[in-house]
Amino acid sequence: MSARTALEHVDARASDKVSGIYRRLLTLNSGRFALIERSHEFVLAPWRPLLERVRGQLVTGQVGGEGISWSIGIKRGIGR
Repeated sequence: MSARTALEHVDARASDKVSGIYRRLLTLNSGRFALIERSHEFVLAPWRPLLERVRGQLVTGQVGGEGISWSIGIKRGIGR
């Protein structure tokens, strides 16, 4: 994927925060993954159907032991 996107791949590990633009769904032998693009890199994270509604938009997720908890868009408030 790095050659196709001209971006560097970065692994998402448990307890990592994933943030970037959701570009597309990738179906691999190991399952379905969301391609999350950041400035000069991309992350493959567990895909969920709700991401298709926000293709091309900012998403943020917290990687946990059993998957990822997604947050859509920019959150505003005190301290953010």
